[in-house]
Parts: sequence; structure tokens; C-alpha cells
Amino acid sequence: MTTIITTPIASPDGDDTSRLIAENGRKIAALIENSRTRTDLAADLIAEDKVSANIHSILAQHLPIPFRSREILKSAFGHIDEQFSDALYDAADAGLIDNAALASAFASDIIIGCGRRGERENIYLVGEISRTINNDDITRAYERARTIGAATGAETIAAAIGGFVAPPQTRLADELGVRVFIVAQLQE
Repeated sequence: MTTIITTPIASPDGDDTSRLIAENGRKIAALIENSRTRTDLAADLIAEDKVSANIHSILAQHLPIPFRSREILKSAFGHIDEQFSDALYDAADAGLIDNAALASAFASDIIIGCGRRGERENIYLVGEISRTINNDDITRAYERARTIGAATGAETIAAAIGGFVAPPQTRLADELGVRVFIVAQLQE
């Protein structure tokens, strides 16, 4: 996208020049922010790909529970398990979750169905993936895990997965009971 910034000849009192400088400054700031947003989005997509490809080793490192199985039910790149999807739709039809919560659950970056050894019930790990974990990632993981728990009646684990997390976000995650998984591959 190309933006052309034009500056008309200023009036002798300089009012037009000051106004145009301020306006052009806002436009430049918006362009820089848009560029940062696109760069952050690209970094997050790369992070989601890395996590999806290595989720089993990430879980073994950060969630050392003796699971009999770990199955990716929803990945960041569109895969969703048909039975799991049907269970969420059935829950919405039964009024256990509303349509907004259903849509949010489907927007989760990754959902893993984990079966514990010796137990028949699944546990669902609901993860939000971002290179730098922020408050939104933590809150989304928390809310989406609650939705999936309400829909399935199963235990859920909310997780924020990334390369960096600041102390305020760590405190928020602790308050909400969201696990934070720091993945070395995302720190590059």
C-alpha cells in the first residue's frame, strides 16, 4: 500500500503547516503501527506452525502427566476433529454454550485431547499461541478452556504458549489458572 502525503504551500501565519505536520505525523504513525501489526501476525503464524509441529515434545516437557494418548483436535491451520466439532455443536444446540462461545472455541489456536492412563475421560488442553504472550492470549485461553469444559463436561487445561512472557502477564496467568509454556524455539 502506497500513501502519498502532500503538503500545500503554507499560509504566512504557519497554521496550515502546523496542522499538516501533525496530520502527516499521525499518518506515518498509523503506517508504522500497521507494519508492526503485520510483522507480529507473521511471527505469530510462524509460532503456531512451530508449536503445532512440536506439540508432543512441548507437552512432555511442560505437562508431565502420564497420558495414554495425545491427539490434536484443532490446530491453528484449520484442522479440526469431526467428532470434537460435533460435540461442540451439540453442546450449543443443547444450550450449554452460546453461539459466541462456540465461535470463540473454534478460534482456539490449538486444542489437544489427552487421555490419562487408567482413565476413560479425556482432558482437553486449550492453547493460545503467540511469540510474546500478552493479556489477550491469557484471557482467551482461560475463556475458551471454560467454554470447552462447559460443552464437554471434561476437565480442561488453559495454556498460553510462547517465547516470552512479562511478569504482569505471569501474574495474570497465575490468577486465572492458565499455564504458561515458554518454548525455546519461539525465542529466536
